[in-house]
Amino acid sequence: MPNERLRGSDRLALLLWLVAAVAGGLFAFKYFFAAFPEAAVNFQVPRAEAVARARQFVTDLGENVSGYQSSIVFSVADSKEERYAKTYLERELGLEQANRLMAGELSIWYWEVRFFRPLQKEEFRLHVSTAGKITGYEHIIEEARAGGKLERAAAETSARQFLTTRYGAALENW
Repeated sequence: MPNERLRGSDRLALLLWLVAAVAGGLFAFKYFFAAFPEAAVNFQVPRAEAVARARQFVTDLGENVSGYQSSIVFSVADSKEERYAKTYLERELGLEQANRLMAGELSIWYWEVRFFRPLQKEEFRLHVSTAGKITGYEHIIEEARAGGKLERAAAETSARQFLTTRYGAALENW
C-alpha cells in the first residue's frame, strides 16, 4: 500500500478537479462585485468621523448630546420599500449601473449612529452616508412629553426654511 501510485483515471480526475477549481476561481473573481455590491462600497468616511459628523449635526440643531452614549453600525437600506427600490434598480439598469448609482448618488449603505442614555426613551438616530452626508435624522422622545404646537402652515414654513438654509433645497413645487 505505501508504494501505491495514481492510475491514469485518478490523474485525469485530479486534473479535472484542478481545472474546475481554477474556472470557479476565475468566475468568482469576475462576478463577485456584481453579486455582492456591498463589497465595492467606497468608505470615504470612517466610523469615527461618521460619529463626529452626526454629533456636529445634532449640535447644530441646538441639541446637547454631552452625557449621551453613542453607538454606530454599518447598515444597508432595510425597509421593504428600500429593498424593492434596490431590486428595481438592479433589474431595470443592470447590476453594474445600479451598483455605480447606489455607491454614489443614492444612500443604500450608511453608518447608523445613535446617541442615547440607558433606560431613557429620548435618543437621536442619524444615517451618515459613506461619503459623509447626513441622509437621515430622527429625534425620539417620550410620547407623553409636551412639545410645541404649530399650525400646519407654520410647520411647513419652518420645514421649508430649514431645508432651504441647511441644504439649499429647491422647494418651489413642494
